[in-house]
Amino acid sequence: MEKSPRKVWTKKGTGLMLAQRFSVSPRFVSMALMGQCDSQTAKNIRAIAIKEYGGIAIG
Repeated sequence: MEKSPRKVWTKKGTGLMLAQRFSVSPRFVSMALMGQCDSQTAKNIRAIAIKEYGGIAIG
């Protein structure tokens, strides 16, 4: 995948959809979107949030 930004803003409810899609907890998705973790899964979550869920890179 291409490089993902460190922080991503998404609409309310998107985190739950991402958590189900990636089989992770909503807390992990929140940490990934806030840039508090930088694993490959977190990078994938940020990239998909932007591509498919209308997320906006903020940092």
